[in-house]
Amino acid sequence: MIMSESLYIKMIELFHQNPNVFYFINFSSFLFLKLVGAFYIALRIYKVLCYSKLTLEWLPMINPYYWPFSVFLITTNRYFAFWSKIFPVLRFKDSSIDISSIVGLETLNSLIYLCVKLGGFLDSFLQVLDVVVTNLKDIEISV
Repeated sequence: MIMSESLYIKMIELFHQNPNVFYFINFSSFLFLKLVGAFYIALRIYKVLCYSKLTLEWLPMINPYYWPFSVFLITTNRYFAFWSKIFPVLRFKDSSIDISSIVGLETLNSLIYLCVKLGGFLDSFLQVLDVVVTNLKDIEISV
């Protein structure tokens, strides 16, 4: 990541005024990166549960109200009910279409993508911050 010269000089001045600011930003960014990673893992597990529920609904020989299949129904029922309220069933003359589950799954995929991009940004930000903090300890400000 390339920083502009003016931003680099401002970071030098800020570091020499109060180095604890950099350490706080580094710690909070690292903590936020770990939280985004945990949220990413939880979303991936929940996505598997949602796909499993939708797959089991299409199998007529499996009763979704018996253990272990009831786990999928219990954990995902509120999520799909939420999307069903927002996107009701589209009714035509002879048929109907329910798009709420597709929208719910695509929302999960979008949140997973957002977590990946946010994690990559935070990782590169922490690398730049680490380089700046280690290099700025030896630089004196010439004002």
